[in-house]
Amino acid sequence: MNLLVSAQRTGSTAVRTGIDGANLITGASRMSDTGSMNQTPPTDPMVALRKRSRILDRLLDDRGRVKRWPVRRAQQLIVLDHIAAQIEEGVTWNEVELGHMLDGLHAFNDPARIRRELVDLGILARKRDGSAYWKVAPAED
Repeated sequence: MNLLVSAQRTGSTAVRTGIDGANLITGASRMSDTGSMNQTPPTDPMVALRKRSRILDRLLDDRGRVKRWPVRRAQQLIVLDHIAAQIEEGVTWNEVELGHMLDGLHAFNDPARIRRELVDLGILARKRDGSAYWKVAPAED
């Protein structure tokens, strides 16, 4: 029964976020492997996926935008991973353009917070003067 409920939640999260279920599972597995989802990563990637799905269900609106900035760091990382998955690689933005793009991904009106977090995590890189931002290609395993 739990697996069926989880599959339904995963499906609804996939529909809202535009991320297919396989990518959700891969992302949850990667996050659990790095320990970014919680202090003691579960051994079962499905547990991590269900947790991620429940968190995103609470934090995303019906358009897939983040409704509010979570207090807990583990949830912030899940939100940032969700946002990062929607950022196109190979594109360079100035600060204003990046802010407008990030505005479409959240509803709490703080693109600067998201931009700083993405840069601090190494998901985005920028020129020293902040005149250009781009998504960093993930390291190959």
